[in-house]
Amino acid sequence: MESNTGSQIEDLTQYIDKNSIESLNVDSKTPTLGFLTTSGPGVMLRSDADEQLIVHYGFNQPVKIRYLHIRADEGPSAPTLLHIFTNKYAVDFDSCEQDTPTQEITLGTKELTDKAELKFVKFQNVKSITFFFKQNGGAKNTIIRELKCFGNVIQDTNMKNIKKIGDE
Repeated sequence: MESNTGSQIEDLTQYIDKNSIESLNVDSKTPTLGFLTTSGPGVMLRSDADEQLIVHYGFNQPVKIRYLHIRADEGPSAPTLLHIFTNKYAVDFDSCEQDTPTQEITLGTKELTDKAELKFVKFQNVKSITFFFKQNGGAKNTIIRELKCFGNVIQDTNMKNIKKIGDE
């Protein structure tokens, strides 16, 4: 783990609100929840009708995101262009095409094997994140092997765990 002025940079998967996960144009044989929360051989997310793919989820508390781990096999099914949106709640292809992303990343070998750096100042108070995989290398379907956010939680209080005091 890396240090960020006293805070540890960590895999933020444990902070995903599993009830908020949405995906569009995903092959039903590759469920998004399993893809986001499991790793290992054979785990993947594949687009269905064409190369475009949207993955959206919220966090159970605000986070700061430093970088992404995106893994894909080399070849035409690997994503090549990613638009990332933060704190976006209406998720569909039209809005992802028309709205200005928080960051656009051209995915090359470095981003698909090491880490995709983010403009940290734009990812400071993230409550939800939307990944719009807009293009791949020319295949009918996009295949992603891993998609993880790394950063810090802003606070250690998970509001869902707070219990009312007094009415016992």
